[in-house]
Amino acid sequence: MQPGTRLQVVLTALLIVGLTVFIPSTSKAQQNTMKEYVLLVRLNPEKLTKQNIDSIHAGWDRVLAEWKAGHHYLTGSPVVAEGLVIQNTSAPAEKGAIYSDGLRIISIIHLAALNEEEAVRLARMAPILAFGGNIEIRTKP
Repeated sequence: MQPGTRLQVVLTALLIVGLTVFIPSTSKAQQNTMKEYVLLVRLNPEKLTKQNIDSIHAGWDRVLAEWKAGHHYLTGSPVVAEGLVIQNTSAPAEKGAIYSDGLRIISIIHLAALNEEEAVRLARMAPILAFGGNIEIRTKP
């Protein structure tokens, strides 16, 4: 390679690296216009087999990787274990969970999406839907 050619290659490489660093990616620009959505994930974990649970965990690993790659995943809290239920101001708290239609909240997830349609598309990727679960999507004010 001739000296002039080597310099051209180096300058071209520096230009490409410089453009990559200084030009914002579409995903970064989209992040500024995304809204935050809260997913209330419900399931009846008592009906699951060990094989179901393993399948759900593997499914969540795939979904979370995709959400993170798309800059959608913000945070999440699995809350599978029962907690304390308070019925009124004077009764003691009781160990348990609040069920609705046979399901209880097992996770709360915060996602970033451009709009409700995208939030629905992302939520539909959740593996618990294949096991009788459901997801309520709320826009965070």
